[in-house]
Amino acid sequence: MRIFTSNRYDLSMKEKQNPAFFDDDKFFITIRNSSDSDWAIQHNVDRYVLRLTFDDIVDEDSDGKLFNAKQARKIKSFVDNLNPKKLLFINCETGTSRSIAIGEVINEYLNNFLVNNQEDYTNFLKNNDIQLSNHHIKSLLLKEFFGENN
Repeated sequence: MRIFTSNRYDLSMKEKQNPAFFDDDKFFITIRNSSDSDWAIQHNVDRYVLRLTFDDIVDEDSDGKLFNAKQARKIKSFVDNLNPKKLLFINCETGTSRSIAIGEVINEYLNNFLVNNQEDYTNFLKNNDIQLSNHHIKSLLLKEFFGENN
């Protein structure tokens, strides 16, 4: 499955320029900050869009809403119902830390674990700096998807 990460406004601009961009050949995981008042995209077909709210923080001592195991389960459930022949877009504020953490685990799960899709697997790694990945999010997702504790 082709997985793309983007910043918050990129998908919003695509929607404004071409509402057909959000047709049923794509899936979306869109993340907003807890202080945001609205979603970056308005597309409302929930079977194609998973909307989550949490901040780019790594521990409970930080201000904001921390990513949690319940949200990791929502992502796993959403991913398990995806059609791997379609595209997956993951967006957050800057399209880096949170999006890359989620995309990295989904890429490993779909393109390396479930099927051997080296082209899409390598494409994600080539286009995303996984060193920027939010390690708290990645750790919870690895536990949910693979039962790993990292």
